[in-house]
Amino acid sequence: MLGVRSAIAALIMSVSLWGVALAQPEDAAQESVSVTLGGNVLLGLGGAKGKVSLTDGSVATVSSAGSGNVMIIGKKLGETTLIISNGSETFSWLIKVVLPALAIQDELGRLFPDERIQARGVGGALVLTGEVSSAPLVDEAEKVVMGYLAGPSFIKLNVSPNVINLLR
Repeated sequence: MLGVRSAIAALIMSVSLWGVALAQPEDAAQESVSVTLGGNVLLGLGGAKGKVSLTDGSVATVSSAGSGNVMIIGKKLGETTLIISNGSETFSWLIKVVLPALAIQDELGRLFPDERIQARGVGGALVLTGEVSSAPLVDEAEKVVMGYLAGPSFIKLNVSPNVINLLR
């Protein structure tokens, strides 16, 4: 089975909230897959078959998606391990549920196209870094992010918005 795992092309993508990505780990025993909170990832198992389980079902859910794939849905921030065991072999992937920093980054870029603002998820917080052209834009960018994180999609997931604003 090592040959099968070695032959799988690595493709790990995270997309914005409610988006779908296809992830096919090159070495499943060492690979991690990121899924946004409330979002989902389609994970290609590369021929791995067997009993599927998660070490912490409160962080994510997993379900069969046919053709050797599983769908992983991020339920709360954190990490869990996806394990597939068939008695003779065990495969595992580290699943990381993260804030949708890329989606927020894209939105900030559309709203403030002339500013240099970066959004990054760090633990349970979203960190804003970069430079803006005026002091009021520091607060405006933070309000946009707080609004995004306080939206209905996050409220139903019991997420408390936490933004660290390091804009200058």
